[in-house]
Amino acid sequence: MPYVLILTLHSCVRWLVVLITLANLASALDGIRRRRPWIPSDARLVRAWVGIVDVQLVLGMAMYFELSPITEHLPGLAAIWSVPALRFFAIRHPLAMLGVVLLAHAGGISARRLGSAPQRFGRVARSAGTALLLLVVAVPWPFYAIGRPLTRLP
Repeated sequence: MPYVLILTLHSCVRWLVVLITLANLASALDGIRRRRPWIPSDARLVRAWVGIVDVQLVLGMAMYFELSPITEHLPGLAAIWSVPALRFFAIRHPLAMLGVVLLAHAGGISARRLGSAPQRFGRVARSAGTALLLLVVAVPWPFYAIGRPLTRLP
């Protein structure tokens, strides 16, 4: 039962991660285009991005290390590489998602430390844009051979 609950939460929070990553990218690109100042709502949006990505990381780690039947009894690395579903869920997905977490944190830290608005917006745009690319390739979208449903709600 805990696995189904965590998996459902992880599946739902995925959409928050995608939406807030898109929102940060759009806000940063708008800030660059309009040459507007960095305002407190920009900082709040970046903090919200980091927070929701961290929640998703905790849910994912709970599944990977404790709950998932896929990762519960992983064979050796050679066997993982030879099975596409295992390769995706044991290696590709977690590594790419760790990249998203690192990009969100690095973008957030840089946005706080950099002095000018153009630098801040540029760093957030690069971080969010790269994170979005990782999300596209590492989320198990339904159109992938090993895909999962768009939502797990009943």
